[in-house]
Amino acid sequence: MTTHLGIFNQGPTLYPGVEAFRAGASLVIQAMLQSPYFLYRTELGTAAAGASQVPLNDWEVASKLAFTIANTMPDEALFTAASAGKLHDKDGVAAEAKRLLDGPTGTTGLRNFNLQVYRLGTYDGIVRDPTVFPDFTANTPAAMREEVLKFIEWIFSEGRGIKDFYTSPVGFVNAQLAPLYGVTGNFSSDPKVLTKVDLDPTQRSGLLTQPGFLASYISVGNEPDIIHRGVFIATRLLCKELPPPDPKAAGKSIDASPNLTNRERVEKTTGIGTCGQSCHAALFNPLGYAFENYDAVGKYRTMDVGKPVIASDSYELDGELKSFENGVELSGLLAEAKEMHACYLQNMLSYLQGRELADEQQTTVDYYARLSRAGMLSLHDVELDMATSDAFLNRLP
Repeated sequence: MTTHLGIFNQGPTLYPGVEAFRAGASLVIQAMLQSPYFLYRTELGTAAAGASQVPLNDWEVASKLAFTIANTMPDEALFTAASAGKLHDKDGVAAEAKRLLDGPTGTTGLRNFNLQVYRLGTYDGIVRDPTVFPDFTANTPAAMREEVLKFIEWIFSEGRGIKDFYTSPVGFVNAQLAPLYGVTGNFSSDPKVLTKVDLDPTQRSGLLTQPGFLASYISVGNEPDIIHRGVFIATRLLCKELPPPDPKAAGKSIDASPNLTNRERVEKTTGIGTCGQSCHAALFNPLGYAFENYDAVGKYRTMDVGKPVIASDSYELDGELKSFENGVELSGLLAEAKEMHACYLQNMLSYLQGRELADEQQTTVDYYARLSRAGMLSLHDVELDMATSDAFLNRLP
């Protein structure tokens, strides 16, 4: 308190011409927001000699649970449980974790996690030429972001699992998104007021066929970006580490010939027989080709420059080459791929723990991935189980 009072008293000196109280208060707020006690959660327990991990105390568990699940400080019930020593064992932690998960703020942490995993913050930067895409408005990007979050929250609340991310022909629409899906009806124009609708399962299958992902990249002119759609799936959904670009590719751009389809342009520039043969053509282009049935705002299409769209290809998943005809089929293959489940769960476990995973924790990721792939673990239960795990309730020395 003395330190902050001293900072407050420096206000008039550091902000001459500003009213004294306002200047002092501004300095104190800046100091508080930069304080390590504000920026970090402290875990100060000590380990026994030779111990490989340090158990968190009740108060540390309470704080970690609250910020992980509800993305805010502990509520009174959690403080009470910590004070009573009820967070020493997994049963007590499980009871509080379940209470938070099933409460009104139970998906807040999940929402924050998925905002990062699916790079939803970049949706605000999506712009399109209104003369080419008249159905795209200033409020469309916000609605696209909200749809992804509503969709995943629906999976959570319905007791569904990660497979459903890529197999559910369900959308959440408002007046901005309905035209992109070709859905008719009376919908709100508010980007946050979305209505659940059933979609054509031959055209839509979860997250990768939603307008948000499909519109988040654009290439030559007003064409969708095959390459970066594929890179997103490879890196964000399959956790693949891609090699650096071939130096011979520096300065090259996608062929812009008007008589070529979008896929033909990419194949001519980065496909088989080019400098991109070992990288683009093998690691991510096929993943992008699968979604050529969707234009740069996510509308379904069957023709491109007067030619039928070709979205078929093959890709190696779990060490086996898998063929697909389109984005719906690829989404189904991804839903069955163990490496896709492992990637999502690895990211989630890292997020819940607040640190990168240790090598020995890959066994835990593998365990969850097998259960998830088999449809034996809902998204709700994944989070509950992880929040009561030894990795969550302990820290490294």
